[in-house]
Amino acid sequence: MENNDDIKNIGGENAQNHDDIDDVLDILKKSREKKKEVPGGDAVPFQPGAEKKHTSAPVTGATAEYKAIEKKPDATKVDLEPVKSKKPQNKAAAESTGSSDGAKRITTTESAGQSSSAGISLDDFNYRETASEKSGKKSKKSGKNADEVKVTFLGSVKFGIIKIVLYVAFVALCSYFISKYVISIGNDVYAFVKNDEEITVTIPEGASTEEVAELLCDSGVIKHPKIFKIYADYRISKRSYLEGDYAVGDVKVNPMMNYDALIKLINAVKGYEKAKVGTVRITIPEGLTVDETLELLEENGVGKKEDYVEALNNFEYEYRFAEGLTKDKISPIRFDTNYSYRLEGYLFPDTYDFYLNENPISAIDKFLANFERKFEEEFYERCDQLGMTVDEVITLASLIEKEGNNPSDYYEISSVFHNRLNDSASYPYLASDASIQYALDERTGAYDLDTTIDHPYNTYVYRGLPPGPICNPGIEAIYAALYPEKTSYYFFYTKKNGETVFSRTYEEHQRYIDADR
Repeated sequence: MENNDDIKNIGGENAQNHDDIDDVLDILKKSREKKKEVPGGDAVPFQPGAEKKHTSAPVTGATAEYKAIEKKPDATKVDLEPVKSKKPQNKAAAESTGSSDGAKRITTTESAGQSSSAGISLDDFNYRETASEKSGKKSKKSGKNADEVKVTFLGSVKFGIIKIVLYVAFVALCSYFISKYVISIGNDVYAFVKNDEEITVTIPEGASTEEVAELLCDSGVIKHPKIFKIYADYRISKRSYLEGDYAVGDVKVNPMMNYDALIKLINAVKGYEKAKVGTVRITIPEGLTVDETLELLEENGVGKKEDYVEALNNFEYEYRFAEGLTKDKISPIRFDTNYSYRLEGYLFPDTYDFYLNENPISAIDKFLANFERKFEEEFYERCDQLGMTVDEVITLASLIEKEGNNPSDYYEISSVFHNRLNDSASYPYLASDASIQYALDERTGAYDLDTTIDHPYNTYVYRGLPPGPICNPGIEAIYAALYPEKTSYYFFYTKKNGETVFSRTYEEHQRYIDADR
């Protein structure tokens, strides 16, 4: 019984094994058939679920080895699938074929491979290269278009730059010629930079302004005759004392004379002979008073002294400095010819050419025009810095001119007066002997003057500057009045030998005086 049972058992066991083999072969057959149904024809992963459906016994022996052999190629094929895959739907098909853990691992690997295929897939490389090539072609095309635009743009810029350059050059050229012409006219009208030479011009009888302008141009006195005619017609219409006709005969002129001076020189003056009988040259030295200057003119045949009073005190001359010489701005004593003259200090010392029997207004205007040229713009600015008017500076310059024997002493003499004016509490009086001499009927240079006389020009009695200039100072004295030496002197004394000495104290000053007696 046992043996039969054993045989039965063996037979049963073998039958069982035989059944198992059939099941396995059936599964493999179905798997192959299913594989053929999958698009692409590739191996499909082994499905553990199907095996468990038919048996629960472990696979052993030859059967297990066969299974291993069958599964290994399939696994290898599955592992390579993600690399070879080109279409996303293959991934879905592969994932749908399995449900076991092994299949999940393969699916996970596949999924990871798929997700990272952007970095390792040959197809992706090909795609990227293709995209790059397309991008490159597009860039080249774009670059070509950009270059074409750039060339066009640069062309427009170049054209624009050329236009700008031409425009700037045109404006600069026009500005150059206009400015050159304007400067030339300005220099001609005001005689800023011209030759200093004497030229004789012969004016025919009955000459018009236009003819006179051409004569002056041909002689080299002026450069713009048309401008001269316009200017002359305007100035003559504004001056009631000018006839509007021109003197006949030879006239000595100088290119350094401005249009105003030329017009006044060659234009006939009302009330005087139109035909001049020659000219006379007179040198007016520095330091002369108006009375002394008029006497010199009269001695040389240039009018009479009494004829000049009206021209000196009442005629309105059109000069900047003369604007302040009115009765409401200067001392009334300046209009009393027994003491002084309104234009004392402004008959600038120099050498002049006058007509014989010349009109006083024309003669005086020559002095004033020369003063206007010499008193530069810088001097007006300096007056403002000092807090002084032009008339006060000229008054101070006249004191310096009369007190100093040598121009080298002018600046220290000026410092003494400025120091006193700036410290009027300690030194209220300028104490100038020259101012007393101007107040006297006989203006000698004697020593031991009476410093107690009551006269507005006595600076020993009246504080500060005198009412006006005491002579007509030269340019050196004017400059010294504007720019004094910086010293601590408050006294000066001119010895009998002409030397001027300076002192800081009265005691020192008195010692110089005592030693010179």
